[in-house]
Amino acid sequence: LAFHEQGKVQKEKEMWLKALKIQIEALGEDDPSVAILLNRIGNTLTIQGHLAKAMEKHLRALEIQKKKLAKNDLATVATYANIGRVSYRQEDFEKSEEMYRKALATAEKAQASDQPFLSRIYSNLAVCLRERGKVAEAV
Repeated sequence: LAFHEQGKVQKEKEMWLKALKIQIEALGEDDPSVAILLNRIGNTLTIQGHLAKAMEKHLRALEIQKKKLAKNDLATVATYANIGRVSYRQEDFEKSEEMYRKALATAEKAQASDQPFLSRIYSNLAVCLRERGKVAEAV
């Protein structure tokens, strides 16, 4: 994250890719730690505006998480939110809404509905609903 804070997003991405290669070689391509790195790479790609590539990384992370983690794992909440954010940036507001709702539902099932990080998901969902003309739901 230090590279990101310094505005060196490309260097950050290179470091995540090196870490990903090491994790895959050591633990296999379906290890949950690989999903974490895929999400980080996806977030970096989103910052760079490479939305299709970012979506690929987040979807692969979700695939691993669905296979290897409990249905209500908080890591999956973050992945749904990441997919929601990329979908929003791609102006696919319907998919964005769906993903934010899945993130919140998963958090609720995990009995984590009071976690501070969920406020950003609620906020992003409200903006998405506004974009879809669902202003009443957004308030």
